[in-house]
Amino acid sequence: MKTNIFLIRHGQTERNLERRITGQEDSDLTPLGIKQAELTGQYLKEYNITSIYSSDLNRAYNTALIIGERLNKKPIKDERLRENNLGLWKDFTIEEIQKKRAELALAGFKREDIKPPGGENTYDHIKRVMNFLNELLDIKKGGNIAIVAHSGTNKILISYINNAPINQYYNIDQSNCCINKIEYDNNEKKFKIITINFINHLNSL
Repeated sequence: MKTNIFLIRHGQTERNLERRITGQEDSDLTPLGIKQAELTGQYLKEYNITSIYSSDLNRAYNTALIIGERLNKKPIKDERLRENNLGLWKDFTIEEIQKKRAELALAGFKREDIKPPGGENTYDHIKRVMNFLNELLDIKKGGNIAIVAHSGTNKILISYINNAPINQYYNIDQSNCCINKIEYDNNEKKFKIITINFINHLNSL
């Protein structure tokens, strides 16, 4: 028996346009983000999606709602699918966070150990996200499941499954409303990555 997971990043948000990190704060979908979600839902109609799970943060959940409208499925929220908690770094731009991490690296800190004040490091993020996935696969046996989450959360799932070096866990491209297809063999308890960062369904934009 096999379970197919369609792991999706949320649509474009206002903060994405500003190149500002959102973390566990929130940001509204842009008109383009809404259209991306619509096209993702349309694409997934060719698959028999049996259930949809989503981060409880609005940018992911609203994306999941739009997708769910086209699939006649109501998304189930789960806070374990949230983006990495950046604590006091939550309003930083991408460039500001890169600079901060570079400074800490020079001071001898490893990327995976860096924890913003009040936030999470890579290990915290892995534990939370994999707790969700393992619990889900204990419940769901077979079928096609859509999961709508975030760039960092998707990278954690994919990297963990791929046994990537932990200092490279976030080194994967995740475009807005990309689809990552993951196959899980319930009998052998093995994962297989089918596609990463698939965006062909958005070509009409």
